[in-house]
Amino acid sequence: MDKERIMKMVEERYSKATHDDETYALADECIDLAYEFLEENKDNIKDKSRRQVRLELRKFIKDRINLSDTE
Repeated sequence: MDKERIMKMVEERYSKATHDDETYALADECIDLAYEFLEENKDNIKDKSRRQVRLELRKFIKDRINLSDTE
């Protein structure tokens, strides 16, 4: 994964969004969690389908991210 390239794509797509700072922060946190997921699962990813890895990554991120506005 290329974090800089992904963040540039986020900036291009959401630069006019009302909450652009929050969008960048969320994207940054999701990318960091994706790196963490890949590091923790590097040995068993090759044995799974792309769909299964994608579902597990989604759950991994959702379990660790706080989407409430209270922070």
